[in-house]
Amino acid sequence: MSSAVLREIEPDETETGSSLADIGDRSGRLGIEIADMAGLVGDLTALGQQQIQKARAAVAAARQMNASNADLAAAMESARQSADTTRITLSESAGSVSETLATTIKKIEMLGSARSR
Repeated sequence: MSSAVLREIEPDETETGSSLADIGDRSGRLGIEIADMAGLVGDLTALGQQQIQKARAAVAAARQMNASNADLAAAMESARQSADTTRITLSESAGSVSETLATTIKKIEMLGSARSR
């Protein structure tokens, strides 16, 4: 083989230094971008946690409101039953008072007619 073919090409020192500097520069920028992405992921994670906490609080509030509504419905049912009982009692009392008044009026009329004779 000829010596020209077997001749080893020596790399230029300035090109090697420049390539290494370029790789270092790119690695540095990549590290910064990775740190930025990690910061964004951290921010998104914190935001997700806040949303989860707010959603849990909303669920707890809805459950509490549901329990309050059940208590209110029970109280309203009790009030309705009390009102029904009161209406029945007043109706019965009104009937008794009406009968008593009618009987009293008849007795007064009888007394009045007995005096006029």
